[in-house]
Amino acid sequence: MSTPPPSMKNITAPSEYPFYTISTLPDGVLTHIGGLVTARSVKLLDKINNPDDPETRDAWWTEVRDEMRSHLRVLGCSVIIGYSESTSICDSLCVFSATGTAVTVTETSRKPPTSPGSETELKGDTEIEGQNTSQTESPARSPTNRLGCSLCHLPYSTNKLPVDIKATFCRICRSRQVPSLILSTSGLPTGMPISGRGCLVQARVCVAKRKMKGEENAYKVSKELPFLEYEIHSRLLNKVYVHGMNAVFGVKIQVSVGDTVITGLATGTAVYLEALPPPPQLTFHSKEGNEKASAATSSIQVTVDQALKLNRKIYGLLQAPVEVQVAETGNSFVSVAEDTPTDPDLTTGKKDVFLVDLSNLKIDGGNIHTVVERPLPEEYLICNLSSIPGTTASTPLEGKMVTIVKKYVFQEQRGDVDRQFSELLLLLIQTLCFKVRTLRPCTLTELQFDVDLPEEDEIQVSVTAVVARSHHKPSNITNVGQNRSSDEFIFDMDEGQEVHHTRLSVPDLKSSPLGGGKIVLMTPSPFITGWTVQKYLGRINVFLIRESTSIRESGGIGIFLDLFLLEANSIVRANVKAVGGNAILNYQLNKCVLIDHHYKNQ
Repeated sequence: MSTPPPSMKNITAPSEYPFYTISTLPDGVLTHIGGLVTARSVKLLDKINNPDDPETRDAWWTEVRDEMRSHLRVLGCSVIIGYSESTSICDSLCVFSATGTAVTVTETSRKPPTSPGSETELKGDTEIEGQNTSQTESPARSPTNRLGCSLCHLPYSTNKLPVDIKATFCRICRSRQVPSLILSTSGLPTGMPISGRGCLVQARVCVAKRKMKGEENAYKVSKELPFLEYEIHSRLLNKVYVHGMNAVFGVKIQVSVGDTVITGLATGTAVYLEALPPPPQLTFHSKEGNEKASAATSSIQVTVDQALKLNRKIYGLLQAPVEVQVAETGNSFVSVAEDTPTDPDLTTGKKDVFLVDLSNLKIDGGNIHTVVERPLPEEYLICNLSSIPGTTASTPLEGKMVTIVKKYVFQEQRGDVDRQFSELLLLLIQTLCFKVRTLRPCTLTELQFDVDLPEEDEIQVSVTAVVARSHHKPSNITNVGQNRSSDEFIFDMDEGQEVHHTRLSVPDLKSSPLGGGKIVLMTPSPFITGWTVQKYLGRINVFLIRESTSIRESGGIGIFLDLFLLEANSIVRANVKAVGGNAILNYQLNKCVLIDHHYKNQ
């Protein structure tokens, strides 16, 4: 269960670490979005003298949090929201990671809602009433909604930066500077003016390394991480630009370290903010200067331009502007109704600051697979937020949670591990769409990816999502849903049966009230649209280990894993019922490690 939402009264009070894991704030609290901040540290676990003593681990986490706090001050912000911490362990090496979004907040007397966009209690068989559509209004918004552009304004002044940045005038108020791109781990703020529809973007990086041990391995990983971080962000920017977008919300970055590879995965929901300038034109170059290479580069450039044109049509961005008015660095344009931007303090913290410019990226033609991908069919709306930005469809009550796990062994004959990793993630998304094909048109929200490197040359990826029928009408399909029951589902989510050979009807939640205790809803979202949390009953953690010596006889490793996940979800539901609940929020599959021995059939 998720914890109760914190009070906003003391969010601006002095704190040693003003970090908050919540991804959304009540209206009127958030004033500016500074940007994405990240800190990583590489440590050796065998350096701990007493494994039972937490002091050393606490000191390591303190170093990471101190660095996050220094990043926060550099951007002139007051708190970090959407904060998360994670680790990646390989033998004795451990990579500590912390990520969040630096923002500025203000005091407010408004009472925070217990559940966004909800009016009905999570009890009884009443109709769904609350629908959150404030961020999907038509372009003809009221003047009050137009003030949402202030969230995009830079909270710091650009005249103190040691490098020139391409700050532009806000395209709505024309009085303050805005960045060319916004990256945020938080959700899309309510009332922020957007154009078109949001979409899922994902950057994938996989780097091969030699198998090493001890300090040599830690030194190698420490030197590789900055370049991996740069490559993740550059590829993410390219993905955003080729989709015609200029902002990404709900950013999740995961770095995993294995014996022979290091992987980085960044996932988010791209949107087009009206206050920000349009994305720049992507250009390709060739490392070779001959005529043949130039012709190939020109062909790639045409492919990218066609992909951009297609994406702008799919996501409703045909009316987006193309001209940008650039503001001169060193001048501060201040609105009368807003505070004066602060000067960034680059001397904060114990480490030197290095600024890396990601603008005007020139992409090598050999890396075209990292930029252009075949779009999914229009009947699938996908994002990792709780609702699709730019549409009136939020996560409905009848949404079902789906989990898919894939295991793969890197093959030398297939060449670059980076391309294999990218193809594996693409296959995972395609498999997810195939599994729920009978529900199309549908929405897939709250996507959560996880990457594990259990053994040498092996990788395991998993994805969890909430799937529900959608009312949008794709332009490329007709007669969707003929000869199909309105409550048909492709596979059983609740019973311990072989999921590859069964079909299940989604339970009628209106005829079977949640208050009766017959149904336990599971969702990765912090709320359920149309229902209000009546009481928080606490966290539920489940740790399971299952072993089998008859994998082939039970149908293979895929059937074994499906049944295990169904059993795990059933145990979670049983725990919820035991404490008197009828739903579990913020569901996360933190670890799912699959180790198989073919010669032992286990």
